[in-house]
Amino acid sequence: MLIRSIQSLTMQLAGHSSGPAPVLFAEAFTGEDFKGKWGFVEYVMVPSKSAIPVHKHEKDEELYFIFEGSGLMIIDGQEYEVGAGDLAICCLGSSHGLRNTSQQDIKLIVVGIPV
Repeated sequence: MLIRSIQSLTMQLAGHSSGPAPVLFAEAFTGEDFKGKWGFVEYVMVPSKSAIPVHKHEKDEELYFIFEGSGLMIIDGQEYEVGAGDLAICCLGSSHGLRNTSQQDIKLIVVGIPV
């Protein structure tokens, strides 16, 4: 078993980000850490008033687990209010993004699964 603390991960700038402060992420696990068909597990921080812009994936699906903060999840053009304890599925080919509408950082885990 492999255990990692999100507090010990090294945060870096996300490849896609918008707003006054950059979205940060750290890769907790890669596909090589698993025996099955997993892509990655990332810890992500979306600062207040910033966003993960709407985008698509053509090779994987993602699961977002928000454990702190609140905002709007945009999936295929529809907006959903999300907050701590919420899970969102981003299916293959669907457009999705996350906008922080609060004063607190959104903290989440993103799990990517190749399809």
